[in-house]
Amino acid sequence: MHLPSISFSVLMRPCILWFAMCLVLASFLPATAGAVPPVSFGAKTDFATGNYPISVAIADLNGDGKPDLAVTINSNHMVSVLLGNGNGTFAPKTDFATGVNPWSVAIADLDGDSKPDLAVANLSSSTVSVLLGNGNGTFGPKTDFATGIHARSVAIADLNADGKPDLAVADDGSDAVSVLLGNGDGTFGPTTEFATGHFPSSVAIADFNGDGKPDLAVANDGSNAVSVLLGNGNGTFGPKTDFATGNTPYSVATADFNGDSKPDLVSANCGSRGVSVLLGNGDGTFGPKTDFATGVCPRWVAFADLNGDGQPDLAVADFNSDGSGGGEAKVAVLLGNGDGTFGPTSDFATASITYCVAIADLNGDGQPDVAASNNTSNSVSVLLNTSYRPPAGVSPSTAPLALGALRVTPNPMRGSSEVAFNLSAMQNVDVHVYDVRGTLVRALVSGRQTAGLHAVHWNGRSDGGEIAPPGIYFIKLHAQEGVRQTKVIRLE
Repeated sequence: MHLPSISFSVLMRPCILWFAMCLVLASFLPATAGAVPPVSFGAKTDFATGNYPISVAIADLNGDGKPDLAVTINSNHMVSVLLGNGNGTFAPKTDFATGVNPWSVAIADLDGDSKPDLAVANLSSSTVSVLLGNGNGTFGPKTDFATGIHARSVAIADLNADGKPDLAVADDGSDAVSVLLGNGDGTFGPTTEFATGHFPSSVAIADFNGDGKPDLAVANDGSNAVSVLLGNGNGTFGPKTDFATGNTPYSVATADFNGDSKPDLVSANCGSRGVSVLLGNGDGTFGPKTDFATGVCPRWVAFADLNGDGQPDLAVADFNSDGSGGGEAKVAVLLGNGDGTFGPTSDFATASITYCVAIADLNGDGQPDVAASNNTSNSVSVLLNTSYRPPAGVSPSTAPLALGALRVTPNPMRGSSEVAFNLSAMQNVDVHVYDVRGTLVRALVSGRQTAGLHAVHWNGRSDGGEIAPPGIYFIKLHAQEGVRQTKVIRLE
């Protein structure tokens, strides 16, 4: 049995971010087609958490339209909530009790009241704690639900097509992923386990084979592979298929990295000092890995368009620079080329022992910023994106946009968001909204468009006029410049 202890050797596992971990916000750096603009961040600002923060997730927790932080605090058995001021700064933490040694946190509306709730995977108590939100940034007392042994990562999605959020939990000690089907009132049924590789440490959810049913990707740090489990659409999953990664993958994320509208995988591999990218074939299988160097011990990977060229980039939490627990910690950024390859790293300093990274626009300028959890300094570092700032008097929605790029403002959205795109020539264009199952929700643009900057609005409704439920949606642009995709979070 794998018996982790609370030490540096244990601090090599993932955080999970479903509600906002994949938030891809388009920046506004003007660029010529094919160029890769640079990326830059300001110096970090640290905000205090409890002892040994592990995972950080981002969402609007108090309904003021400003992103807030939820951070799992391993040593204190709690989650710290830091309410955002909308300018990249955060109020002092408020703590809420969880199970024993909480490892990761995910955010979604679990009880159907349109208020964000928390699901926390607890390592030592082998449970998921559900904390129902009051809508003002506070949460009720935890309710615990049993998982497999050593719950380390949790993700949220509707796994059985009943319109209610369910949980998928990577259980390090069971070599399995636990599925807990939701009742829609913040409670969950008993655990059903599905076999993975050895020591599963992170789980991500997407439709990998294009059948409209959610599938699972699980990083296994003990078998140097990602297990893919194809969903049956009823909350059950077929047997795993393993795909090789680098050594000791601690986290996995999924996005379309090469513009073919098929989901790809990226893993952060501490043992081989880099990330592995596996391009998807669209049928639930993946091509061989391609490795890209990062720092000494990458723990977590997130993606967003960080430099405004319309391509997904990677932000990687590097535990420390020398692997000993005492070196300089950092976030390594790898800019995407749009074909599934990435350039060399640009490094941005954080505090000590950086474990997890999450991405969102934290100061309202339309650019994706970074929040990173720091284990031994008991803090979260915030790095504000300075790649491009609109001139004075220019709002983010009217700022320049790279050719072929796609931008959604505001994101997260409530009533309506503007979807902007810039074309190099007259051409046929499709701009469509999809849900997490890959189902078409709304066709915003279909037809020939002139060259230049265009803007349309999505009012949060489907083509049939129905109000789309809160959650994550994909907006895809199919144009001469290629296929671009971003994600928007729709709030109630």
